[in-house]
Amino acid sequence: MIKFFRKIRLRLIDEGSFKRYILYAIGEIILVVIGILIAVQLNNWNQERIRNAELEVLLDKVEEDLIHNINVTSTIIEVYHIHDSLTRKVIDNNLTIEDYYNDERLGNLLFINQLLRLNTENINKLIEKEELISSKYETIIEIAKELIRSLIYNEYTEEPLKNFYSDNIDFLMSNCSWIAKSDSSSIEKRYHFFTTDENYKKRVLNYWAKTSEMNLTTMFHRGVSMELLGKIKVIRQNYDAGHLNQLFKSLNLNSFRQISCEEVVSRNKNQFYRNERFLITNMSEKQIHLLVKNSLGEIIGEKKIKPGGYIIFMETWLEFGAIDDDYFTIIELLQNDQCIKKYVEEKNGYLIVE
Repeated sequence: MIKFFRKIRLRLIDEGSFKRYILYAIGEIILVVIGILIAVQLNNWNQERIRNAELEVLLDKVEEDLIHNINVTSTIIEVYHIHDSLTRKVIDNNLTIEDYYNDERLGNLLFINQLLRLNTENINKLIEKEELISSKYETIIEIAKELIRSLIYNEYTEEPLKNFYSDNIDFLMSNCSWIAKSDSSSIEKRYHFFTTDENYKKRVLNYWAKTSEMNLTTMFHRGVSMELLGKIKVIRQNYDAGHLNQLFKSLNLNSFRQISCEEVVSRNKNQFYRNERFLITNMSEKQIHLLVKNSLGEIIGEKKIKPGGYIIFMETWLEFGAIDDDYFTIIELLQNDQCIKKYVEEKNGYLIVE
């Protein structure tokens, strides 16, 4: 091809046709420029293809991390569920020495220290690619940033828990010589102390308060992880409400139970602990209006969520109830200020409105 154009140039020069030579030279320059532009565009397409492929691999890893994080947080929350239940038995003086012999967890209430460690490396990598990826992932980036920002809450909840954990060890080791012994007499003294000493019970309640704060933080992280995973699935694989339900249920999470607006649900309410923090997702095509009530029917919140929107509902500081108790939340879906659907919270619950 190069020899062909060279022959043309030489022939034009030999013929002495300067005008035709100039036109030819301009045409050749245009062809070169077009060739360069095509090469640049092809390179851009190739680079974009590589970036998209790398992004898909990264998103796969992010999904894996989010599933891991949801499972980890659920495990920690379950430990705190047990801790809450056992603590209430201690505070209510419902335990005997025999109970301590039958359940070794009772003797370890001051040593439950479930700290939260989430996988965030790939989430941070995704955030770093913000300027390079498609605008359709903008909401994913924002949720990912929220998840990373929320980790600062761990510092406020973990530090008091770790300090009190160490203080409990010092307290028992300094005041109770039998705590590190395993002979029958020491065990008997230990369980007698657990069932009778009021200062010990105050420590249990104090520790319970600190683990409760950690539990609320863990619930929030689980909710944000669910939100991010759900949004990725919707964008990447066009998940609808049914698919999201299947996904969350596969992770041992429970959809809120739907009941009729006329049905009255009445159970006891224990004034001991704030309720769970849970994810609400609007998978309908319209903005939804939700009225949130407690188990007494009192309004504790009102939310409006746009189509495709997610929120993590958090109760006010005035709302209390033990984790494993019958405390629960009722959510009414309103239309023209009238209830058209009603949902009752479930343990490890979430709500998807279709």
